[in-house]
Amino acid sequence: CLLSRGLGDVYKRQVRPKMKQDSYQRFYLISACVAFLFPLFLNAGTSVQAQNTVEYSAPQLLKVSMRAFARPEDLVVTSDGGYLLVADTGNNEIKILQPGTLKILSQFATGDLKAPNSIEIDKSGTVLVVDNANKRFTSYKFKGVFRDGSANVKKVGSRSISAEKNVKSKFSVNQTGQRYVANSRKNQVEIFDKSGTQISTYGTNSLKTPMAVETVGRYFWIADTGNNRILLLKAPI
Repeated sequence: CLLSRGLGDVYKRQVRPKMKQDSYQRFYLISACVAFLFPLFLNAGTSVQAQNTVEYSAPQLLKVSMRAFARPEDLVVTSDGGYLLVADTGNNEIKILQPGTLKILSQFATGDLKAPNSIEIDKSGTVLVVDNANKRFTSYKFKGVFRDGSANVKKVGSRSISAEKNVKSKFSVNQTGQRYVANSRKNQVEIFDKSGTQISTYGTNSLKTPMAVETVGRYFWIADTGNNRILLLKAPI
């Protein structure tokens, strides 16, 4: 009994206080670790989010064409990038421009078309035009421009369509998957990334009823229909 009482006294005086002290030390150590690591965890998440966020700037206006058009409603760049073809709706013809300068090189189908409002071209050089007022598709074989300034083009044929038919959507997608939409109601061109998130706009205070947009790489062209002109811009990064 005396031995048991002696061991109990030792436990009360030495062992139990030391266990409490060790418990308090472990508690404070764990608390300190949590207080140190938690901000790092939060900052790490913020850092990852920041790295995944891409900053987009406004498109850069590079060139503005002469006002030699009458409500141009569509445009397309040839597959070799050498020419920009514009459906000059009010002038009833297709104008041929130099893409980088917007200089008018020539025109074709004058007198053959009436209110052309949509145009496409394939890799072989076959141009398909919606000849709207004549209610038909008209196709041409386009091979460029001669030295004398005349268009090297030949009419292939025509076939009837309804007057409302339009073969070209009013948007274009570049090689990186960004989509460019001509929003004629809002007088602007809207740019979306691959996920469909809008990342930039252009033209709210300068465009008037833009009807079409064409992209090649980071460059894009706008048919600024209501202002009777064509614009060349460089896309945001």
